[in-house]
Amino acid sequence: MFSRTGDQVELNAAIGDAWASNSSSSSSSSSSSDSDVNAFGGRRRITRPARRPGFQRLELHELHEVRQMQAAARRAADAAARGDNTGNALEPPALPGPAPMNQEHNGGEVVVRRGNWHMNQRFQAVLSATAILCSIALLVYLGATLWIRIKYRDIFRASTRKVYADHADLPLFSGCDEMACQQYMTALRTSINKSQDPCKNFYGFVCDGWKHQHRLLSVVDAAEDSMYKRALNTVKRASHNGRNQARASSSVASVEKKVAALARSCMELSESSLQDLKRFMSEHHLPWPEKSRWDPLAILLDLSGNWNIHLWFQVNVRLSPFRVGSTEPVLKIVPSAAFRSWIATMRLFIGHPTGSARSLRYRRYVRRMLRLFDVPGSRSGEIISTIEAMNKLTLERLAPAMTAPEPRIVRMSIRNLTETGTLRIPTGRLVLLFNEYLMWARRFSPNDVVQVENVGLLRSIIYILGLDVETQEALTLSLGLRVVHELGWMAHREIADVTLEIAGLPPSAHTRRCLVEIENAVGVGWLSLFPIHQESDSFIRDVRDVLIDAVARRNLPPAVNYGGAGRLIADEVLRGLFHELMYNQSHSRRNGSRAGYVRLSNNTEPSDWPPYHVDIKALLAALSAYRLAVVQDMSSAYARLSSLAQDRLFFVASCYALCSSGNYVDPLYGDARHRCNEPLKQLSEFAAAFRCRLPYPQI
Repeated sequence: MFSRTGDQVELNAAIGDAWASNSSSSSSSSSSSDSDVNAFGGRRRITRPARRPGFQRLELHELHEVRQMQAAARRAADAAARGDNTGNALEPPALPGPAPMNQEHNGGEVVVRRGNWHMNQRFQAVLSATAILCSIALLVYLGATLWIRIKYRDIFRASTRKVYADHADLPLFSGCDEMACQQYMTALRTSINKSQDPCKNFYGFVCDGWKHQHRLLSVVDAAEDSMYKRALNTVKRASHNGRNQARASSSVASVEKKVAALARSCMELSESSLQDLKRFMSEHHLPWPEKSRWDPLAILLDLSGNWNIHLWFQVNVRLSPFRVGSTEPVLKIVPSAAFRSWIATMRLFIGHPTGSARSLRYRRYVRRMLRLFDVPGSRSGEIISTIEAMNKLTLERLAPAMTAPEPRIVRMSIRNLTETGTLRIPTGRLVLLFNEYLMWARRFSPNDVVQVENVGLLRSIIYILGLDVETQEALTLSLGLRVVHELGWMAHREIADVTLEIAGLPPSAHTRRCLVEIENAVGVGWLSLFPIHQESDSFIRDVRDVLIDAVARRNLPPAVNYGGAGRLIADEVLRGLFHELMYNQSHSRRNGSRAGYVRLSNNTEPSDWPPYHVDIKALLAALSAYRLAVVQDMSSAYARLSSLAQDRLFFVASCYALCSSGNYVDPLYGDARHRCNEPLKQLSEFAAAFRCRLPYPQI
């Protein structure tokens, strides 16, 4: 029917003739009704004169309909042969109808009509619910993923960052068999973060793991916590043994038992000690809660110089550090750490409106103290108001001078200190007070040297104590409450609980506070609370035994002991020497005897020293002592190990002893990150141990 390319012209001509004849016949014919019946009985809607397609399309269409009719007839015949519905005539609906005409010819265009499709409403509801559930699940998944990444950001960061195999994977040292050594190495491996480059951030390499695992502020705090736990166990053991032993002999008890008994008496408070506290305060001119007419400056000097109670300042007598062989004492007046703590506490309560939560909390604290001293409730309000006013005056006058950094340390005679306008107090009165309350030190004269580390604070104290008599008497109420706070917790259980409550500490902190106080009181006797090895026949070995396993121990390698505890000890010694050198430079230039002590080996003054100079010198001192110890003990098993591996362990231990949690910065020593990183700059031993390139200013 369709010819190939050679017959294309004849086919097109035949189609054109057929189309023309069909069109003319359709236009000349008419119908009496709106429908027309085709040859197969089907009907279709005639909306306008229809144009019949060519015979080629018509034959195909008719052939399709014939095939449908034949298929329907065969199905009906098969059903009749099987006996299914034999009595039923074949209804027209059983036969397939004509194919719907979805095309209308309008001139030369073909318009296709699409049928309207509607989804079941139940299916629409199911699809909508599914979409909502999928959206909620997606949001939950994204939220959970974000939470996990925030909570474990360090793990993800470590997993995605580069591991510096050339530096961080270098072995430290191996072969320790003792349990303490294995525990220390386990702690080091947990603390080390190998995703940090030690040549760029050695503190992050050593301490990243530690600071995310501990609630304590630093490794030193962890060492102190372990030390106090060991001391507490010794106190409990001594108490148990003392109760079991018969007290038949009157021999003098050992130092350990005396120290343990003193600690136990502090932890096991009794109400009878409150009378001793009242008697002590009355003997030292503080009949609290009554006012005192005694000179407040005399009270402050007596409590600080004789009883170690430093309310506003601290007074002590030391030998002159720059006169070799001299026994001349030097009177030192320095700021008080207890006063600094009191200022921080009072700033939380003073200055708030009356009736606020903090104001009521402080008033409740003072009222409980007054009740213990048998003060009637009718007088409590007046006394509390006076104490609050004096606390406010003290904060306004002394706190700025206490917190402001002092650029220089004044060291001059008593006469020059008073007559040059530095202090507004007569020379004779100050000398008389020194001789009355510090007679045990020496007989003072106006020419004796006094060293003052904060002249501004001392000048402010003299100003307050020079006010009218009524103000001075009111100040004794505030000072008396300070004495009750500083000593009362060792005399009465309720006072101990009140002082802990005002500081925001739990009652369990009382035991730790007792141990700290006993340590400060007994000095070297504190070492008796720790087990001493039989071969420990010197004071140095006793000190070594006190240090905990994580800092120093006999069965740890020398690299750990010298790098950890050795550096800390060298740091403390050098800081003491550095503190003595920080006098005013004008006086040091006039005093030729101090020149040799002030100048360093590189001919620099203390004012020219770089930051963290003490940390640099402490690390070098510990490294030199470590090298000397290894050379002197060549028979040691550690001497046969790799020297670079031991050096790496030394540097890791020296930085591990400085690790601190979070962004904590020690107010006395500074930022631990800089203390660890700064001394390693330009240090060839560190560069050789970790294969770093010199110089590396990033560290």
